[in-house]
Amino acid sequence: MRGLLLIVFFLPLVTAAQKPAPDFEELFRRAPAFNAQWDTLEIFAYRNVPLEDLPDVIELQICDSLRRDFCPPVTGRVLSKYGPRGRRPHQGTDIQVAYGQPIHAAFDGIVRWSRWNRGGFGNVVIVRHPNGLETYYAHLSGRAVKANDYVTAGQVIGYGGRTGRAFGNHLHFEMRYCDQSFDSERLIDFVTGELREHFFELHKDYFSIRSRF
Repeated sequence: MRGLLLIVFFLPLVTAAQKPAPDFEELFRRAPAFNAQWDTLEIFAYRNVPLEDLPDVIELQICDSLRRDFCPPVTGRVLSKYGPRGRRPHQGTDIQVAYGQPIHAAFDGIVRWSRWNRGGFGNVVIVRHPNGLETYYAHLSGRAVKANDYVTAGQVIGYGGRTGRAFGNHLHFEMRYCDQSFDSERLIDFVTGELREHFFELHKDYFSIRSRF
């Protein structure tokens, strides 16, 4: 198959002779995903990586089945799905929430962005994960983390709201790889809160706004 990219994240080996031993967070931060295209001021960090340069298939380990490193950001009714919506592409999934409802990090990661966005997101938190994925949490009434914070799956990173271009309280949730969005329902069932895949083949054609789960 042409253009296959396999991404596997290994923590560096630590021996008992190494003192003081670095803690897990320090090791986690050494992942290559956190040392390239890292930008805490621009909402999109991969402007110099065109879609045509990405491989046809990207194989991603989503989480370790032996560890509890996944948590649904929220569970609830899906109000609006990924795909075309009028004149604007809707590049995420809208899930109904109550005002002030805690919003959780979906996976372990490091916060790349935690700011107000004038482009429509309002209060938004972006978390990058060691496999290169980024998750976006938008329209928040408040943010509980700041850029460069280490977060774990299930940690509260913000609170539900309707800031930015939003009608009614909801979480606008996106998944992106190198700034390219795809349907997050391919990985998460927001009604049940279940993760659909532990190992995921991200096909290049999934980045099309018409490619729905």
